[in-house]
Amino acid sequence: MSDTTSPSPPPPPPPASKITLDEAKRDVGTDAPRSFRLEEDYITRHRRESIKAEGEYQRLQGLKDHFEHKKKWSWMLLGALVLMILFQMVLLVLVGSNVLDFTEYDWLLPAVLIQYLTQIVGLAVFVVRSLFSDPN
Repeated sequence: MSDTTSPSPPPPPPPASKITLDEAKRDVGTDAPRSFRLEEDYITRHRRESIKAEGEYQRLQGLKDHFEHKKKWSWMLLGALVLMILFQMVLLVLVGSNVLDFTEYDWLLPAVLIQYLTQIVGLAVFVVRSLFSDPN
């Protein structure tokens, strides 16, 4: 024998003003302290990740600024080297064509040329060590 009676429909929900907090918790299937704890965990994790991301952004911004600064200094130092070399070339041409005469000061021309050569080498060493080193 089979039961031919159909199940009765569920009772209609009570009006919202008559639902108690415990009934609402039971209907939703969650307890408030657990959901609050999950929300607090999410907020804490979000803040931690946001601070970490901001720190990484600041580090990358600093590296960008560092390399822009290096680029400006590199061009300035290159200009200084070019001017020093041009001055030596002009000085040598003027002395070689007898426009300038250093016969009374035979020590001056070698001293000036050695000084400039030393400055050029020193500046090149400074550039290699400072501007092209690892920024970390």
